[in-house]
Amino acid sequence: MRTKVKIPLDICMTLLFFLQMAYHLIGDMLHEWIGIALFALLILHNFLNWKWYAGLKKGRYTPARIFHLAVNCLLLISCLGMAVSAFLLSPKLSALFQVNNAMLGRKLHMLFTSWSFVLMAAHIGLHWGMVTGTIKRRVKKHSVLCRVVAIISALLLSAYGLHAFIARGLPQRMFLRVGYILFDYEEPLLSVLTDYVSILCLFACLTYYTTKLIRICREKCKYTFGNL
Repeated sequence: MRTKVKIPLDICMTLLFFLQMAYHLIGDMLHEWIGIALFALLILHNFLNWKWYAGLKKGRYTPARIFHLAVNCLLLISCLGMAVSAFLLSPKLSALFQVNNAMLGRKLHMLFTSWSFVLMAAHIGLHWGMVTGTIKRRVKKHSVLCRVVAIISALLLSAYGLHAFIARGLPQRMFLRVGYILFDYEEPLLSVLTDYVSILCLFACLTYYTTKLIRICREKCKYTFGNL
């Protein structure tokens, strides 16, 4: 039952995050309300995954598990930073609590939003094996063809994602190389969403294959040292 709730919840959070990245096209009010909804869904997401937190003290910490933990912890910190910076940016909330530091809030929000999106993509990549496993079971008769098509599609989308990642200025935002973002208010919403879907694909693929590489290297090390 919990899985049936978690999957739609995660899909909803991802779709809302895409809209947030098109901030300049959806307007301040909608952006703010989506942000509040995302924060509420983030709390629910963590509540539904309490077993993961409970299991942190159990078992061995392999390189793959450490990598997994690092991505999740960084994502949580980044999302909390995004929420705090949004609080600093909100005129109503900052006036209510007598906090006036919009310039700092703007820079921090740009920083944490960029990192949160990339880390969200990495978080999806950590669980991509479950998604591919489900797809393989459902299209077993055409698994070879589907796998080839899926790999080629992922490579092409990731290649475009690298271009979009640079063109959208995310590296500069992530390391505060710029003080503000220049938006194109005339661009179509579909163009923004396509770019960010491809960026998500890029980092999800990188994380997925990095995890596989870590596990392969560990198995080879175990095999080598086991035969010394």
